Amino acid sequence: MATVAGAGVVALALIAACGSSGGSGGGGGGGVPEGDVWSSGLSGEPATVNTANVQQGGKVVYVSEKDFNSGWNLNTSASNIFELGEVDTLIHPNVYLYSPDLQTITLNSAAFASADLTSTSPQTVVYKIKPEAKWSDGKPLDVTDFEYFWKAQNGKDCPACDILGTTGYDQIKSIVGTDNGKTVTVTFTAPYSDWKGLFGGGYGLLPAHLAKANGWNGTPAGLAKSWNTYFVNTVPKVSAGPFTISQYKANKYVILTANPTYYGAKPKLTSSSSRSSRTLRRSRRLCRTRKSTRSIRSPSSTC
Repeated sequence: MATVAGAGVVALALIAACGSSGGSGGGGGGGVPEGDVWSSGLSGEPATVNTANVQQGGKVVYVSEKDFNSGWNLNTSASNIFELGEVDTLIHPNVYLYSPDLQTITLNSAAFASADLTSTSPQTVVYKIKPEAKWSDGKPLDVTDFEYFWKAQNGKDCPACDILGTTGYDQIKSIVGTDNGKTVTVTFTAPYSDWKGLFGGGYGLLPAHLAKANGWNGTPAGLAKSWNTYFVNTVPKVSAGPFTISQYKANKYVILTANPTYYGAKPKLTSSSSRSSRTLRRSRRLCRTRKSTRSIRSPSSTC
């Protein structure tokens, strides 16, 4: 499942770390900031090409070739698009994240103290969620988020859930929470070598407390309702990442602003905006007229 989400991680590595010079460009844009044009066609070592000391503050606007008309649950076949992958990693927490070169994954140390393989017979992985890790509405990031993610995608608890695949999740026997849900013990039915790709790898955990409030009642039908309907049709209301979605206008833009309750290192940027460009021709026109502060789009596009 790394293809779409991994690409999003690379694109948003540029956003999460960078600051803006604050330059300004043409007017208009329906509330979306505008300014200097920058292209994502960088060259050099992926892990270090975006390394720099930057100032606090600033805004980034990048061109997105597609809107989110297919929905907001990246884990479904209906909503699994590059553009959503660019946003998802900034709001939904991953245990492990892909590095910019897509060759290695590293622990998300903002939210997790550790994730360790503690036994091979049976295979057991213990995740330690940091006490301060929480969703922006104040609810803790805990074992229920793991349980929901697993049950929706294991192919057994929710046959009607629209998922990308069951691999790995179908080999989990149980998930048990201790320490007020902050220690998560996952036991497998058989060895699964790619366990670090579960509960992350570009596909972030969803807030289980909102699933419970919108259909998940312990039945397969309730699980499917929350997964296929609520999370697909609803603009994410809460975040456990460095940004939150503050504004969305269909076919025009999505604006992310710094999450004021984020427990990790504060992002340099004040906001990041994705402006929809319905065709490649219009996208190039935006670049020429300097109506985007930054241009980070799908690999097939250039300014």
